[in-house]
Amino acid sequence: MTCGHAMLKLDRVSKTYRQNGHDIPVLREISFTIADGEICSIVGASGSGKSTLLNIMGLLDMPDSGSVIYQGNTVHDIDERRQAEIRNRHFGFVFQSFNLLPRLSALDNVGLPLLYRGIGKVERRRIAYPLLERVGLGERADHLPDALSGGQKQRVAIARALIGQPRLVLADEPTGNLDPKSAKDILDLLGELNREAGVSIVIVTHDPAISARCHREILVGQQHAIVQREAQCPN
Repeated sequence: MTCGHAMLKLDRVSKTYRQNGHDIPVLREISFTIADGEICSIVGASGSGKSTLLNIMGLLDMPDSGSVIYQGNTVHDIDERRQAEIRNRHFGFVFQSFNLLPRLSALDNVGLPLLYRGIGKVERRRIAYPLLERVGLGERADHLPDALSGGQKQRVAIARALIGQPRLVLADEPTGNLDPKSAKDILDLLGELNREAGVSIVIVTHDPAISARCHREILVGQQHAIVQREAQCPN
């Protein structure tokens, strides 16, 4: 696959947390670029800063130093309202724990991001239903999360991530709570979305088999350095 131009760039990003009176460096001068249309994995040992890195990429956390550049514009230091707008309109998020609201149906969970754009319930549902169908859950639209399996919950979460037609989906261990078959189904679905819709996808994972299905791998090393190498492209 030939990927497009640079979409998101991290330039010498560093992050340190304060714990029990001590500074704990998590990321040190991390630099890399995510291109239009690629699937990229972020791998590394537990505690190496993978999730922190993903949160900084998605403007859920801010670096202590360095720059986050989206579509050529520096975005890590703009006001919170504008950051929230970028997150809502340009990024989609998929989490290991699904993060579905238990009292909302699958359909209303998918449509939730549109609520923050001021879109009414009827219109949200109209837009959300085709996405539920796309992930194979059209017949489960009225089910609450407790009535869904883990794999079905993650499908709902992926549909929710796509509701705003994002250019970039950030997935943090999206198969971590799933059985092997459900995990494969979710990875197949993400691959289809990348190929058919051109959505760029970044997956944090500890599983080498998942990383091998991505176009590129970014390794967060023990010294908090980033090593990039080509991984096996999916068929």
